[in-house]
Amino acid sequence: MPRCAVTRRVHFNAAHRLFNPRFSEEWNRTTFGECNNPNFHGHNYELELTVEGEIDPDTGYVMDLNKLKELAQERLIRHLDHKNLNLDVPWFKTLIPTSENIALVCWRELRSVVPAQLALRLRLWETPATMSTMKAPKDSVSARPPRTRITHSEMPAPNPQPFADTVRDILAALGEDPGREGLLKTPERVEASLRFLTQGYWMTVQEVIGDAVFEATHQSMIMVRDIELYSLCEHHLLPFFGRAHVAYIADGKILGLSKVARVVDVFARRLQVQERLTDQIADAIMDVLKPTGVGVVIEAAHFCMMMRGVEKQNSRTVTSALRGIFRDDSKTRDEFLRLAHAGRIAE
Repeated sequence: MPRCAVTRRVHFNAAHRLFNPRFSEEWNRTTFGECNNPNFHGHNYELELTVEGEIDPDTGYVMDLNKLKELAQERLIRHLDHKNLNLDVPWFKTLIPTSENIALVCWRELRSVVPAQLALRLRLWETPATMSTMKAPKDSVSARPPRTRITHSEMPAPNPQPFADTVRDILAALGEDPGREGLLKTPERVEASLRFLTQGYWMTVQEVIGDAVFEATHQSMIMVRDIELYSLCEHHLLPFFGRAHVAYIADGKILGLSKVARVVDVFARRLQVQERLTDQIADAIMDVLKPTGVGVVIEAAHFCMMMRGVEKQNSRTVTSALRGIFRDDSKTRDEFLRLAHAGRIAE
């Protein structure tokens, strides 16, 4: 189906100074020119937001532009407008507030809330003559993006708000000595660990699927069983882990099998509750493939029930999400649940 792009523009005013403390004053003056002014200077920024996707037959919209404006206001403008980017905005504590970095931060903030099936492009004018454009490596499911962020865990997307010092404060509040030998590097290790465990915030379904959507006439159930998952309970920041079973019945398109597991990781590598995680996986597969139906079952053990609280070591939580024919047709539903709860086919 043809795709349509719609655009909304918003504005904000902000001051900044371009300065890299790793280099000399002379280097900064030479590199950044008038933008290195130690007294800061301001710009009237214009932000152009474009979303692209299929037209919803129920509303006639790709996306309600008033909703897009509300998201921009909530996630971006209220943090940036009439602010000193260097002093007032935590995103730029470790990022130089160039127009490129401002565009990067804005794109990431919006990408996390714009529906996954829509491509997002962002343009930022710092002056009428200078513009930065930010978008995903490819703005469609049909093109493969660079794979380093997904397959190489040592290269997560940067977060401009370091928190190792906060971990150090927590250790002290627990009665420990953060300066003793065994804890000297613990805050940095904890920060690195949490960034890895929550890297799903910087992934999108489009990016991990790439070009692995294929035309096919297959109309029977396709299931990927026993997908290992590891996540963090958002209530206690303790792990829960288990297996996901994901199935769908195609309607003209199939998904590369490994991509099903990658979609699970996009949502598992976040602070989660199991119920929401199950729904998000099902909805993502529905959005990407538009299949006849989707079924997802997750079985997991929760450390918040095992290490603390009721301390039940052998309990497991099972959740399911059924969409389309899996919900509406009892025979399809029974087949799916029978396969999902059967013994493992292969170890």
